[in-house]
Amino acid sequence: MNGESLTYLVYWDLPLLHTYLYGTTLRHTRDGVEFTNRMMPSGQIIHSWNSELNYQEVRTQAQLPVLEENKTYHLVPFIDAVPEHTIVLQITFFDRQGQQIGFQVIHRDGNFTYPQGAYRYRLDLVQAGAESFRFHHLEIRTKETEDAKPVFCNRDILSRRICIYLPELSHTRMVRLPDPDSLSFLDNLTLAPTSLVVPPPFFRDDFLKNLPRKGRQWIFVTTGESSLRAAEQLSIRCPGSAILSAENAAALLRQEYQIREPV
Repeated sequence: MNGESLTYLVYWDLPLLHTYLYGTTLRHTRDGVEFTNRMMPSGQIIHSWNSELNYQEVRTQAQLPVLEENKTYHLVPFIDAVPEHTIVLQITFFDRQGQQIGFQVIHRDGNFTYPQGAYRYRLDLVQAGAESFRFHHLEIRTKETEDAKPVFCNRDILSRRICIYLPELSHTRMVRLPDPDSLSFLDNLTLAPTSLVVPPPFFRDDFLKNLPRKGRQWIFVTTGESSLRAAEQLSIRCPGSAILSAENAAALLRQEYQIREPV
């Protein structure tokens, strides 16, 4: 795990210019979007995001990040559908003349490569038999990661601490995971996936289940309000754990700050 990695967040914002509304019940909530349409035919596009829009016409800015040609990205949906796995993602690529030059369908999460000659792209949510679903966000990651598998750096076999760096989710639409070398003062460091800081039903704790627990001190390292809220909930689930902000962690841990023993 070398170097900084970026995760682009794709939210479902207003206005609803590119949303299928016929027969649809749609509700925006604090935790995303709730969509219901039991009569919608399979194959219909539910909602679209575009990397380039005419602001004068639609009064909204581009909704997707600029991607690099010939670079591979990892797309991850945070969608809870009924029945399960009945929402499909489709990415369509266009050249400067607006001609389609390729597309890719992703059924759950998966990789895609931004093709040579692509100038813009569109990301579609496609109906595949869902009666309803809840949508939190989509992620376009610059590196493929396995959310349930912790990767450690700054290993110290003499330390009992495990430092779990929680990402900060916000509507700035980007999560920037640091280069572990910049956090060398955090021994036995692992960078947590965003699935650990989102609300139910999108929350997944597989990552925690794969962390060593016996005889260890878990320290949740936070970087802002959303990661702090997540850490407070995680500390309830994980008795004996502690919470430190990233800005305070360096000074405290360098002084061998003693956190209370695990129960």
